[in-house]
Amino acid sequence: MMNDSAHISLEDLALHATQSLSANESEAVRSHLAVCALCRSDLSLVTGDLAALGLGAEEKPLPEGARQRFLDKLAAAPAASPLKQDPLHPRNNPSVVTQMIPVPRRRGAAFWTPWLVAAA
Repeated sequence: MMNDSAHISLEDLALHATQSLSANESEAVRSHLAVCALCRSDLSLVTGDLAALGLGAEEKPLPEGARQRFLDKLAAAPAASPLKQDPLHPRNNPSVVTQMIPVPRRRGAAFWTPWLVAAA
């Protein structure tokens, strides 16, 4: 069970961002993200890093209607509220020790693809 000092590791957030977790694992991460602003902030950093890696990949044309589906999802999504810094997060206060939450993982192609793109 998660408590106030437990956070999700950056590696597990990367797996979540690349949709490499099982449905149960992903649900556990989403539940934690709903109550933890710091992990949401870390997820946004990880997502940004993954997006930067994607800039080096070869471009391919979008499937028909993909742009409109994306814009429709953006329009339907609620506006995000600004995140506040948590003084207990280890990046803000190195004296605080936190418990990392283990998430069982499989390391398939979705995990290694960004690294291969970066190495190319």
